[in-house]
Amino acid sequence: MKIVFPRAARVLHFSALWLILTTAAYGIENEQQKGGATPSVVDWSSGSEPVVSLAFGKPFKINLSPVDTNRPMAVRDLPVWMKRDGTVLFGNAVEPGTFKLEVKYLEESGWSQPKPLKIVVPERSKTPITVPPQS
Repeated sequence: MKIVFPRAARVLHFSALWLILTTAAYGIENEQQKGGATPSVVDWSSGSEPVVSLAFGKPFKINLSPVDTNRPMAVRDLPVWMKRDGTVLFGNAVEPGTFKLEVKYLEESGWSQPKPLKIVVPERSKTPITVPPQS
């Protein structure tokens, strides 16, 4: 007797396998990222929109919470070169410009009001590259 799985079951199986593999790869990448510099901490207490300036082409870490919390959160409008691991945003700023993110926390009464966060990446320096003469 041959057992045939319906198409939906095959798609679900493939999706679960893809999720497991990408999660494992993401975890390895995050472990490698954790060896870098101490993250900057965003100060939400000032009342104004926090602005974080990043150096073009340099790795960075931004901590969205001064304390390590397991409280669920959501971050909207992340640039493609930025990733999130818990409350830490990290990556390598490879696109100049101003990026406006929205951060929300899940509270007992539901999602909080969005907190704006502005990320500024300056243009890459125009310093010419000098190549040593060939001998």
